[in-house]
Amino acid sequence: MVLAWFWGVAQGGLFVAYSMAVGSAYLALELRLVEGVPFSKQVEASRGMFMLPLMMAGGLCMAIAVGLQYFLIFRSAAAVVAATAAIGTAAYFLTRGSLKAFEGSMRYQLGLLSEESKGLYREVG
Repeated sequence: MVLAWFWGVAQGGLFVAYSMAVGSAYLALELRLVEGVPFSKQVEASRGMFMLPLMMAGGLCMAIAVGLQYFLIFRSAAAVVAATAAIGTAAYFLTRGSLKAFEGSMRYQLGLLSEESKGLYREVG
C-alpha cells in the first residue's frame, strides 16, 4: 500500500473499485453465516464443529484467489476492469440473496421467541 503513491490516479481508482467489489462479494457470502438476530442468543456448541472445516476451505479459496489475481487478473488493466464488473455484478446479486435469507432467518427466530414468551408469561387485562 505504501507504493500506491506511485500508481497514478487511474491505477489507484481501479484498485479501489476492484477492492470494493471483492469486499462486497466477501461480505455478502459472510452474511449467509449469520443466523437470526445477531447477539440475541448464545452460540451453539455443535455449530463449532462445522466452522473449522469451513474456515480451512475459506483459507484455501483465498489462496487460490490470490494466485488467480496475481497471474491472470493483475497483468492488464482491461482484465481488472472486466473482473471488477463481473465481481461487482455477482456481489450485487449475492447481497440481495443474502439479505433476503437473513431477513427470513430473523423473522423465523423472532417468531420463535414470541411464541416462547407466550408460554412463559400470561397477559393480564
